[in-house]
Amino acid sequence: MKKNQKIHILFSEKSNIAAVLRRGPTRWYHLMKWDLNTNEFIHGSWIKARIYEEKCDISFDGRYLLYSLHKGSLLGTDYTDSYTALSEIPSFTALALWPQGSTYLGGGRFLDKNLIGVYALPFMYPIHHSHKDVKGYELINLNWTIDRHKDENILLNADWSKQVSKNKQIAIFEYKIYIIENDKAVLFQDLTNLHPPK
Repeated sequence: MKKNQKIHILFSEKSNIAAVLRRGPTRWYHLMKWDLNTNEFIHGSWIKARIYEEKCDISFDGRYLLYSLHKGSLLGTDYTDSYTALSEIPSFTALALWPQGSTYLGGGRFLDKNLIGVYALPFMYPIHHSHKDVKGYELINLNWTIDRHKDENILLNADWSKQVSKNKQIAIFEYKIYIIENDKAVLFQDLTNLHPPK
């Protein structure tokens, strides 16, 4: 993963759905849903915050996103300035939310169809009173790193790339997503000129 990578794609363990995170302009993120079988691409919500992509994950069925963020404007509220949340893709609206009060650790991984491992769970505040819908998931503390969204270095000149099947790769260059099949690259989505709502 490049330091200033613009697009991050999270692939679910057991479905054809991916979550796409677009970073930019400064402090803004946009969430999208991608059906890898049909190539349906749905634009979702925007949020003004710093999301820690490496701490995010998508559920096994591709329905939910677990994400960790810092939002300074919430300092002094019962959300604190940092939290981990569960939302339904492609929305950032928190179904369940755990205030952290720190950007140290937080976030986590889906471990099974009904189990979430959260980094440093004992150091989080109790679940927020307005966001308590865990959708049947149980939370456990996760004290080891699971990286299933790493850069696989398929294309060394890409910002990120991944082999998704025998003859198919996905590659990101800046704000553009390419699908490469049988050595032929096709621009799938150009997300360059997207802007948050005013």
